[in-house]
Amino acid sequence: MPVAVKGRQSLLNGAIVLAVSTVVVHLIGMLYKIPLTALIGEVGRGYFNAAYDIYTPLYAVSMAGLPVAVSKLVSQNVALHRYRDARMIFRVAFRLFVITGILGTGLLLLLSYPYSLLIGNPKSLLCILVIAPSILFCCLMSAYRGYYEGMSNMVPTAISQVIEALGKLVLGLLFAFLIMKLGMAEFHAGRAVFGVQAATEAEALSAIYPYSAAGAISGVTIGTLIGYVFLFIRHRAAGDRITRAQLANAPRPAGSISIAKTLIAVAVPIVLSSLILNITNLIDAVTIQNRLDYALEKGPEIIKEANEMLRESPLNYIGYLEGKDLFEGRADVVVTDGFTGNVILKLIEGTSKYMFTEIKKLLFKNLRTKIGALFLKDGLNAFKKTLDPDINGGAPILGVDGLVLKSHGSSNAKTIRYVVLKACDLAESSFLEDIKSTFQEMRIS
Repeated sequence: MPVAVKGRQSLLNGAIVLAVSTVVVHLIGMLYKIPLTALIGEVGRGYFNAAYDIYTPLYAVSMAGLPVAVSKLVSQNVALHRYRDARMIFRVAFRLFVITGILGTGLLLLLSYPYSLLIGNPKSLLCILVIAPSILFCCLMSAYRGYYEGMSNMVPTAISQVIEALGKLVLGLLFAFLIMKLGMAEFHAGRAVFGVQAATEAEALSAIYPYSAAGAISGVTIGTLIGYVFLFIRHRAAGDRITRAQLANAPRPAGSISIAKTLIAVAVPIVLSSLILNITNLIDAVTIQNRLDYALEKGPEIIKEANEMLRESPLNYIGYLEGKDLFEGRADVVVTDGFTGNVILKLIEGTSKYMFTEIKKLLFKNLRTKIGALFLKDGLNAFKKTLDPDINGGAPILGVDGLVLKSHGSSNAKTIRYVVLKACDLAESSFLEDIKSTFQEMRIS
């Protein structure tokens, strides 16, 4: 009488294990984003995101594409007590995924430079190069994850996901911090910052950000490597729980070529569907910048002239942006004509007021939500301050030989207070000198 493989989980237990690990991974991801932005700045996040947009569809394939194909075939054969076939599927899948991972990594390394130019973000090149090996490690993990899932054992997949996320959190933030600290130490010592002789702190940060972003993205790559190492060691140490008796009673397995053909036939449609669902960000990154460039080539002469002047300037100019990029961290400063800028500011102001009004209604809906509001109060208040037009309602006028701040027409006493405080901070900084020196470098009088 056939005996089930030891350690197999029920469908419900397996689903619970994966659900818990998914929640933990998402929580780690939330903890990761805030300190990351604080460390590498919005510009650094722009470089990071350019590379991460490539990783996201590949990660989706490694999580929901390749393992599904392997688990489907393994579970079918285990259900038929063809345990030797199940092991053969794993061996064949591992070889195929090694080849796929090497080819994918090599292709990304080869295309990294033209891709960075294509998306209009050449300084993201280092991040793309650093994240490229993650393709190989994701493919290697896919073979193990799919095999264990096919054996109805979700624990190895769940643990490897958490390890991967922790690697990204701990190592990514650590490397980003160390690189930022090293770069600023070089600047304050009067030495070149990653090959750039920076005259101001802004120039130093501009030189550091591509490297600190690469340090952060290295956490992703190392996290996938550690996840694979865990699965490899776990498989060596604990095996798959198939007994010798089960192997002895199982029929002779199919040939490796036959299994490879079946695996490819099953994997291709799953992988393609997974890619289609997750590739939109990558398409946006490739196409939107070029479409904006094309559209504005036919735009007003003053915009085209400003574009050419900025491209030739020493500023870290990255080209045109789409509206959604305002909050994506691709740029520290966005230059628009007066009408467009005013529309953007009023839209943000109106949206933030509406959003917080609706959140307030939701939080005071009943006793349970009111209790939750107590825990969220400090975080929401801090977030609200970043969007409060009374706190952020003044900005310096550039091109004036002096310090002049302009506030919006509906300013109140609170707004004026914060504008005065901002003026004091700018007066005590090297703000005017930095602008003057930059204008001189750009030969603007």
